[in-house]
Amino acid sequence: MKTRDAVLEMPQVYIVADPRGATSLTRIALSQVFYVGSTHKGFFQRADKHRQSVTSKGGTNSRPMKQRLAEIKASGHEPIFLAVEYLSFDATKEQRLIRERYWTEFYRAKGAPLLNKQRAIRREDERPKPPVLRSCKCERCKKPFVTLFKNKRFCSRKCKHLTLKRRLRGLRPLPEILKRSCLYCGKAFSTARPSKMYCRKQCKKNAQKKRRRLEKRARVL
Repeated sequence: MKTRDAVLEMPQVYIVADPRGATSLTRIALSQVFYVGSTHKGFFQRADKHRQSVTSKGGTNSRPMKQRLAEIKASGHEPIFLAVEYLSFDATKEQRLIRERYWTEFYRAKGAPLLNKQRAIRREDERPKPPVLRSCKCERCKKPFVTLFKNKRFCSRKCKHLTLKRRLRGLRPLPEILKRSCLYCGKAFSTARPSKMYCRKQCKKNAQKKRRRLEKRARVL
């Protein structure tokens, strides 16, 4: 059960299909598939969000998607959610987006009436261009990776944070070491704090006590 639950919670790409006319959960016609999506932790939570978007305002679903879900609900059925690809647990959002776009283009090429949001097309006969993948090399670990973005220089957040931290350490000026003598015991010591006048805490406390005694005597006189 633990292995099964772990598989269900893996990042995955899923499809949503219309159950009306389907003979079984596994035998679905391409004309019944109307949405392709991805999620980072199983599609059960995502499926609940899809169902709740029918009655709630806003959300990530488009108006045609909400209308289709409302029609299925009004007919007394529930939409079918099926995973088409399981990804690794350390898959990033960009990697999930790449696989989601791949399956979207796959089902659209097969003739499935997908309701996924698309960018505006200038001409009716112009088809959306497939995403352009760039092969890059990480500036820190020199590991090759694939990305959709032009300005990406690191393969992961870990490499990015370690590189920035190292640069900040290199650019940060070192504090100046000052050599002083303790105002109480006269012992020489080194410090990077300009406001430090005593070599240790005990000398500072003793100096404060001596100052208070002198102030008391001055008041008496």
